[in-house]
Amino acid sequence: MKKLLLLILFSQIAFALQGKISLYSGFTFEGEITTVERTHILIIPQSLTTTYEIGVDEIQAVVLDNGFIMVLDGRVEQLYRNGKFLTKNQALVEDGYVPEMDYSDDISIDGEDYFEEGDLNFTKSDYYSMSFFSGFPIYGRPTLLAKVGSGDNWALPTPIPNIGLSMNSPYYELGPVDISPGGRIMTIGFGAGQLPAFQAIALNAFVNVDFTPILFFLPNNIHIETISGLSMLASVSESYSGGTGIMMGGSVNYRIPDYPIVFRLFGEFHVIPQSGEFSDLKTGFGTIGLSASLIMKRSNGK
Repeated sequence: MKKLLLLILFSQIAFALQGKISLYSGFTFEGEITTVERTHILIIPQSLTTTYEIGVDEIQAVVLDNGFIMVLDGRVEQLYRNGKFLTKNQALVEDGYVPEMDYSDDISIDGEDYFEEGDLNFTKSDYYSMSFFSGFPIYGRPTLLAKVGSGDNWALPTPIPNIGLSMNSPYYELGPVDISPGGRIMTIGFGAGQLPAFQAIALNAFVNVDFTPILFFLPNNIHIETISGLSMLASVSESYSGGTGIMMGGSVNYRIPDYPIVFRLFGEFHVIPQSGEFSDLKTGFGTIGLSASLIMKRSNGK
C-alpha cells in the first residue's frame, strides 16, 4: 500500500502541487507548493507570483488538494524538492550525510521515514489565546449623554475604561472563513447623563470571524476579523439594574514574527440595557481600544 501511494505521488511530478497550508496562528494559505524541506516550505499563494517561505515550526498542516499530508503538527511527513518527492534517506544522501544506497525496499536509516501511511484527514491542534484589552468609549446614544453648558449641547459623560480579559478557542473552518468562539469579562460605566451614573461588569460570549482565507493577499501576520456576541451586565452600583445586551465590531490583528503574541486594534459597539423604569429599553455606546494576546497550546505530552 505504501509503494502504491508513493507511485501515485511520483506520477504527479509533472504537475504543480496545489494545496493548503494551515498555521498554528489560524492563518491559512492556498496555492502552489514548490518545496517542502525539513525546516521550511515554499508556496506561491493563489493569484500571486511571489514565493513565500514559511518555517515548519509555524505550520499546523500542509495538505495537498488530493488529501495527502505533507506536514502535520510541525512535523514533516513528506519531503518535496526540485519537482520530486523524496524519502528521508534520499534527502540524507542528496545533502551528503550518508553514502548512496539501494532504495528499492525503502530502507530507513534510523527506523523512521518521512513518508507514512495513515489518515489523510487532520484536525487543528488545541491552540488557544488569552487576551488583555482596554478600550475607551468615544460615542454614546442620546440617553447616555449629558447636557453641557447653558446651550443645547450634549456630550458623553465621563466613562470608565473598558478593561477586561478574554479567552478564545482554536479557529475552525466555516465555509470561506475561520471562526473562533470565546468569552470575556469587562468593565462598563458612565457618569450621570440623562441616565444616572452607573458601573457594571459585563460577561460576553462571542464569536470571532477571521477573513484571512479570503483576504489571502494580506501579509502573513496581519488578520482582519469581526466579532459579535451577547452580553450579560451585572451592576456594581445601586442605580443600575443590569440585564442582557449585544456587542459587535471588528479588529486589525498583528502577530509579532517568531513570537506567540498578537496585538489587536479594535472598534466595537455595545447595546446595553437602560436602568430603572426603562430597564426594558436599550441604549448603547461605541469604544475603540487595543488588546494583547498570548497564543497557547494545551500540552499533549510531546
